[in-house]
Parts: sequence; structure tokens; C-alpha cells
Amino acid sequence: MYAMNKARIGFFVGLLVVVILIARHNAPSTRREKVSAVAPAPPKVAESAAPAPQVVAQPPAPPAETPSRTVDFQKPAERIAPAVALISTFDVSGKLLRTGSGCFISQDGKLLTSADVLKGAAHAVAKVSDGRILNVTGMLANVPALDLALLKAETQKGVPFVEPNESAKIDNNIPVAIVGSTLMRRKPPHFDRIIAARGSDAAGEWFGLSAALPDDCTGAPVINEHGDFVGIISGQRPEGASGAVARSVANAQSVIAHVDPHASPSWEVADNNDAPPPPAEGPSAPPTKTAKISLVRAETSGMTKLLYSPKPKFPAQARGQLQGEGRYRVRFAANGQVQDVEVLQSARNPALDSAAVSTLRQWKAAPGQQWSATVPISFQP
Repeated sequence: MYAMNKARIGFFVGLLVVVILIARHNAPSTRREKVSAVAPAPPKVAESAAPAPQVVAQPPAPPAETPSRTVDFQKPAERIAPAVALISTFDVSGKLLRTGSGCFISQDGKLLTSADVLKGAAHAVAKVSDGRILNVTGMLANVPALDLALLKAETQKGVPFVEPNESAKIDNNIPVAIVGSTLMRRKPPHFDRIIAARGSDAAGEWFGLSAALPDDCTGAPVINEHGDFVGIISGQRPEGASGAVARSVANAQSVIAHVDPHASPSWEVADNNDAPPPPAEGPSAPPTKTAKISLVRAETSGMTKLLYSPKPKFPAQARGQLQGEGRYRVRFAANGQVQDVEVLQSARNPALDSAAVSTLRQWKAAPGQQWSATVPISFQP
């Protein structure tokens, strides 16, 4: 019995030793498995493969020029504004026809505008941004087919001017500005627009703008965001155009290039009164003769300049029958308006004197001082 118990005890002791040895053998493997479970496995990289490119966020590409793109035209408009003039045109009777705009392109007073502003005009004045009122002596060129006219304003000290840039690029959807006269007291004095359409016709290249403009902007310059003078607002609208329309300054350059540098400015209405009106203006009317004014002599030292001085028409009831020469004294108030007209020497016919006095009362001078002038008028049928 004792021997059997001893054998059992020995068996259990041996079994315990085996269990302890197995536990010690497996302990390092278990720790390695736990460490491997915590540490991330290194990435597998193929020997022949290039490293994967790193993705970097790129800034979005700038948007294409669209109507939503805004440009601050304040500084470019301020640079060109002194060269913009407000033009008032009058017919032979002195009645105001219309007010438009123009841009001086030379220091000596060459003024580019829309031919539409000059329709029927026998005289005009140009009001400069510094407050001066300049007499426009006439047209150097008038091309209704291109809706462009080149005027000459009298100036002694010169005017600010800007040269057209026909090489400046013009495309659809780019922003532009129309620079009006600062004398209109608008804030700001320019209008932001988008080129909405482009086209060409017999008159040359034109571009349509995204919205209409005030009537006094006809003839105003169009600039791009760099301040380049690229167009003139037209008084005509080509077929298919909407909103305001501008003519490219390339057309203007062709007109300017053909002007004789020695040409004298003139008014077509005043210089061609013998010609009947074109068919578009209605049936032909009898020719209208005007009297001749040889020389206006100021009777006051430091006389103020005449701004508007139409010639009297030959009275219809006396046309072809009478002739005469008279002298008249015109007195101007300090505001430039005529105070009184006196007959110094009669033209020997009440109708002739009446025509002379009536026309002379319409004359206008630049404001400054009271003064008077003697005006000789010759009526010859």
C-alpha cells in the first residue's frame, strides 16, 4: 500500500515539472506576439516600383473672364476724365439741339465724338472738366457712315488729351468703363459695363455693351481695365445689337489719318446752305441764303470771347429782291447773354434789319465782363 502511494506522488510531481517546463518555453513567444500586435507592420515596397507620388492640394485655377468679374475702374477713369468734354450743339437759329460727350486727342483741341451728336449742328461749344467753355470752330472730319466726327475747339493754353489705342485687345465678356464728363456731377463719373457682343458691318468693328447709357454719354470714350482708350459710344445701333454700342478706335484712327493737317474746320450746315436737304430729311426746300459778316470789332478792351455767333438768314419775303449792308452794336452782359442790339447803320429795309437784330440777340459770349461789339452785316440775294 505504501509503495503504491509513493508511486502516485512521484507521477504527480513529474507531471507538474513537465507543465512548468512547457510554460517557460512558451512565455517569450507570447510576449513577441503581443508586441507584434501593438507595433504596425512595415509597408511592403516592391523593389522595382517608384515611390508613390505625394498628393498636394492645388489652389483652384483663376476663373475665366466672365461678367461676374469685377474691376475697380476708379483710377483709370480718373486719369482720362480731364480729357472728356461735354459738347452742346446748336442749329442755325441758336436752338440747343443736343448734349453729348467727346474726348480730346490732342493738346491743341482736336475733339473726337460721335457723328450723331453733330446732326444738324451749325455751332457747338465744348465744356472742359476745369470749367472752361471752348468755342468749337467746326469739323475737321465728319463720317456719318462710321458715326465718328473730329472737331476743333479753340484753346490758348491747351487741353488734357488721351491718344486712342487701337492695338488694345477687345474680347467678349471683358469689363470696360465709359467715362462721362465730371461736369454731370455723377458719383462715380464712369459706368461699368461688360462687352456682351461683337460684330462688324460696313462701318467697321463695333461692340455691344451689357446695358444702356444716358444720352449725354454718346461720344464718350470707352476704356479697358488698363486705362486704354479703346472705343467711342455710338449714337447708332447696328442690327442685332442691344444695349449701348461702341465703335472701335481703329475706325477713329482711319478717320484721323486722312485729315489734312492744314485743313480749316467748318460747319457743314452753315457752309452748305445752298444745297437741298437729303431725301431722308423730307422734300427739298428752297435754298436758304445767309448774310455775310466780315469782321466783328470789339468796342471794349479785354473783350470776352464769342461762344455762339450764327449768321442771319436772308428774309424769305425779301429773297431775290433786296440787298443791303448794315452795322449793328451788340451789348453783352457779364453772364454772356445779349443785353441789347442797336442799329448803327440800317440795311435800308425793315425786313433785313429785323432779321439781323433777331439773330444777333441769340449770340452768346463766355461769362466775364460787360462789353460791346460792332457787327457789319451784308445781305446779298
